[in-house]
Amino acid sequence: MLLDRIADAGLSYFMEVPHNVRVWVTRPPMAVPAVTGKKGHPFTCVRLAPGAPAPVRVDTLAAALPPSAWQVAQIQEGGKGPLVAEVARVRAVAIRDGLPGPEVWVVLRRALDTARELKIYLFLMPSPRLRRRRWCGCSACAGRSSGPSKRRRANWGWTTTRYGAGAAGITTPP
Repeated sequence: MLLDRIADAGLSYFMEVPHNVRVWVTRPPMAVPAVTGKKGHPFTCVRLAPGAPAPVRVDTLAAALPPSAWQVAQIQEGGKGPLVAEVARVRAVAIRDGLPGPEVWVVLRRALDTARELKIYLFLMPSPRLRRRRWCGCSACAGRSSGPSKRRRANWGWTTTRYGAGAAGITTPP
């Protein structure tokens, strides 16, 4: 799935999803099933625990929100005036291969007209990652991360990786 590949690459996404996408409102409990008999290998894969809550559709989640959860916001400036809609957001746990995935924001947008068209987006923003990186200041490396430099002493430092908005709602590294 595209969203899995984007998340695995450590990137953020903000994508519209169909109304039948399911999420958990809270992270469900996980467990390794108990051994049921004397034959075969014991279970090793973590699965949903018995009695775990069922995931809910995002459109059902939107319908259950109280009126106080919705805020009127200007989405963009249009040729005929500003585009204004009601927006709400809910923290949820995405489903990946039937199991809990990353925590995402479910962003809901509905029009103010009588049709009340609902648009649903999933937003994943990984926390800024700190990674230790070595760089050298010589002109041959041009600031690239590298091994020890023979020309200058290498310096150690911490860099923060953050992502900004990119095309088509997918964020890209700077």
